[in-house]
Amino acid sequence: MTRRLRSRLTELLSAALLILVVACARQADSAGTPPPPPIAARGWIDVEGGLLTIRAPLDGVIAMVGVNEGDRVAAGQVLAVLSDAALRTQCAIARADITQATAQVDSLRARVPRLIETAAHLQEAAREGAAAGDSAADASVAAQVAAAELRAAVANVELMRQRLRDAQRQLESVQLRAHVNGLVVRRAVNVGDRVA
Repeated sequence: MTRRLRSRLTELLSAALLILVVACARQADSAGTPPPPPIAARGWIDVEGGLLTIRAPLDGVIAMVGVNEGDRVAAGQVLAVLSDAALRTQCAIARADITQATAQVDSLRARVPRLIETAAHLQEAAREGAAAGDSAADASVAAQVAAAELRAAVANVELMRQRLRDAQRQLESVQLRAHVNGLVVRRAVNVGDRVA
């Protein structure tokens, strides 16, 4: 394979999902001002009666292509869909991680007050000579360690929730939609193609 052909092939694959759409003339609104141009796309866009390149916002495998060359499309129409199996799995794992981390928080929330109470009783007993000072100090340290573990576990739950939100946001990006009304002049992907 020549270097130029390999470069072109790499360019085509890295261009993700490439669907060229001829933008139809837009109607002015009732005030006579044209609507703002769409901006939710990666790459080069020429919407003033030119071509619009639609690219996948994330890597994946094409699961469905809903248009063919020559089809008219409406703004917002689904053009293609990426496989969402991996993202659904990420969401499920994140939910399970949240459940596990929340259980750890609940366990520590129940344990910390008991440890603090035990440390207080041992310190009082040590002052009265009924307990060794070392056992009171050990109980105090155990309560402090458990309190620190609780703070870390609470932060971990929030981290897991953020991971779930990120996976859900990505899951919303699997549908590639037309930004404007137009005509499909070229479809460069098929079901099963990997886009990056």
